[in-house]
Amino acid sequence: MYVVVFFWGMMLSLVNDKKRISLILFALTILLMAFFRYGVGADYFSYMYLYDRLNINILTEIYSGLDNQEILFRLFGSVMKYVGAPYQVYICIIALINIYFLTKIIKKYSKNPTLSLLLYFSFYYLVWTFSGLRQGITIFVGLYYLLECLQNRREKKFIIIVVFLSLIHVSSIILLLLYYLSKLKFEKKHLVLISIFSLVVAVLPMGKFISTLSWIPFINRVIPYISESSLSVSIFDFQTLGRVLFLFLALLFYDAYSNKDSISKHIINIYIISLIVYFIFKFSELTAARLSIYGKILD
Repeated sequence: MYVVVFFWGMMLSLVNDKKRISLILFALTILLMAFFRYGVGADYFSYMYLYDRLNINILTEIYSGLDNQEILFRLFGSVMKYVGAPYQVYICIIALINIYFLTKIIKKYSKNPTLSLLLYFSFYYLVWTFSGLRQGITIFVGLYYLLECLQNRREKKFIIIVVFLSLIHVSSIILLLLYYLSKLKFEKKHLVLISIFSLVVAVLPMGKFISTLSWIPFINRVIPYISESSLSVSIFDFQTLGRVLFLFLALLFYDAYSNKDSISKHIINIYIISLIVYFIFKFSELTAARLSIYGKILD
């Protein structure tokens, strides 16, 4: 089925009509797959378990909830249970939010939105629509308003949105860093030097050093994700080499892309910065991937 949908997306991406009918058709296709799935996704049953444990009373969930997910995400689930929504409806609404904001982003910023949606389907769909429900919401909602803020300069609105998103998944705070760094007047040579520095950091045994900082609240959350094998890091694994290649391509085409218009320069800066974030946090693979995805998904 997934192969059939992939070729369906390829056919539609060749159309690339101005009215975006092909985009709508493909978005509806992958949305229907998300609606009617059962048991698909690494976290499907984990989130079902968490949903079952939510209290139907919102106040009770606030004061004596059984789990430790961010409060706004738990309250969303609690409201859904209050109105009698089964788990399948709950995850369908989350998928709808994700794909809606993703479609708005690529419709506005991509020359071939259907092809962009096909790339998302190929690389990220099973992870951020089927599994990472909490962070999937914050990625697409946050990225949409990040780009809107860079274009329209509605900084206060963006900050408020990020604060709310952090109550769904705390990693969304990285959006503020991406926003302010992308506004800096980077030259290509600066990004090259910072990229080289981040690669050097990636091969250092940072895990050993970080483990001594367990008294710091944020660091304390990272330490459980530092495995023994990550105390001595190699950049020659598949996931890192792939990102090195993407970084090289972004730097190679930096001038051609950034010279198109101001938003294009912001986009490629965010993309490169997100890859740099990945290499700096490489000592914890999960942390690196979750923080860098906010810009990396601009693939």
